[in-house]
Amino acid sequence: MQEHSAIGFYSIDPGYFLKFTSINLNIFAFVRKIIARITNWEAWPFKLLYAPIAPVWGWYMLKSGSVWFFTPSNPKITFGGMDGEPKKEMYDLLPKELYPTTFNVLPGRDFSLANEALWLSGIQYPFIVKPEVGCQGILFRKIDTEEEFKNYHLKMPVEYIVQALVSYPMEVSVFYIRHPQEKNGRVTGFLHKIPQKNTCSAMPPITTGALISLT
Repeated sequence: MQEHSAIGFYSIDPGYFLKFTSINLNIFAFVRKIIARITNWEAWPFKLLYAPIAPVWGWYMLKSGSVWFFTPSNPKITFGGMDGEPKKEMYDLLPKELYPTTFNVLPGRDFSLANEALWLSGIQYPFIVKPEVGCQGILFRKIDTEEEFKNYHLKMPVEYIVQALVSYPMEVSVFYIRHPQEKNGRVTGFLHKIPQKNTCSAMPPITTGALISLT
């Protein structure tokens, strides 16, 4: 008597497999994003970044008798570069060939004067504009036309700079420190900067108070 054995075959729906793979990839991407944000301290919120050193700050304030005890680290820059430093102070310390063609525009001046300064500088469209005092790309705009330039000028209540566009494929922020008694310094931060997509035509009216609160 001959016995027969049966072998069962099970099929898997390709749609289920693709959905399962997609979920795993999304989780992996989310985890990578969280890890990158944790390890790149430059991207941390300001309060979170400086809260742990508040006791140390307090100790050195008492020891030195000054709130801004650290300003001698960069004596030629306002507040040692901690906050509120004009960009012009830094540009004046650099050879002109190391930064793009730049000029400053004061608020409230007739737009024709700003347009004339643009022509005299030799800067061509498109170019970039940003506040003289600011940080983290706030109110940074790429200007493609004269209309956008005029719109930005009329809405800016503070001094700003016009600068030739540098179209490199990547921008990085490098944090370098060197102790005065050391021959060589070291890089403690290296951040890839990704610009936001903003349109000047959509820029809302700006008040001085709002600008200060942002910076």
